[in-house]
Amino acid sequence: MLKSVKQFTLAITAAAFLFPASLAVADTSDQVAVKKEGIVLTERVEKAARVIQNEADRLNVMRDNSHITKRTHQHHLRKIANQVNEELKPSLERLAEIQPDLPQWKQHAIDEMRSTAVELAANTNAAILNRNAAAQYVPARLDADYRQLLQSMAAQSEKLTQVADATADYAEAQLQGVDAGLAISQHN
Repeated sequence: MLKSVKQFTLAITAAAFLFPASLAVADTSDQVAVKKEGIVLTERVEKAARVIQNEADRLNVMRDNSHITKRTHQHHLRKIANQVNEELKPSLERLAEIQPDLPQWKQHAIDEMRSTAVELAANTNAAILNRNAAAQYVPARLDADYRQLLQSMAAQSEKLTQVADATADYAEAQLQGVDAGLAISQHN
């Protein structure tokens, strides 16, 4: 009986040491999965921001051409609005959900992307309202407000592209380092 009590105590002690270690491994794999999801979402943000940037640049060029119609401007503005609503918004919302589980540097990058996207959405909405209301009276090439909105949209989408690109690249490099056996802090 003494032998079985010792074996039982030894088994419980071993289990106590192994159990937290197995939880740590599960947390690590969960953390890696969240980080990978964060990379995919950030790459989606980057892709949408590039499309928006191209459309905003195209509108800036078209703005000076008097042969481009109001409908053409509205069409390109709708394409930008669709990218904001169907690509940026869902990706940034999900990033916000997983944000607490990501490293601090990425949390700051997500905050930066979200605030830039909010500004971009507001300017896109203002540009749409501008073309819907003022396009009948003021041609795009003469409308200083519209010019400023397009320039802001182009600058914001460029900033969003750059932040998302750098964030995804850095996060991927960190995961590659972990895969290679480097000890990388969760807070970096």
